[in-house]
Amino acid sequence: KQIHIKDAVLTKTHGEWGTEVPIGTGDVDWQAFFEAVRNSGLDVDFCIEREAGDQRTRDITSGLIHLASLGIRP
Repeated sequence: KQIHIKDAVLTKTHGEWGTEVPIGTGDVDWQAFFEAVRNSGLDVDFCIEREAGDQRTRDITSGLIHLASLGIRP
């Protein structure tokens, strides 16, 4: 089992997807997200996924750094 980690900015247009952005720059509340996963009792792996942008490797690395700064180790 696996959860893919992404961040995004919510859309202002009803019915459209938001915009994917690097982890830590979007609207996801990461503390609440990981607390919900912990409380669910799920035993899962996490995979940081970045499908947009032209610096994906850098974005994934900065996402790991951001999560670590919050005390989160996915």
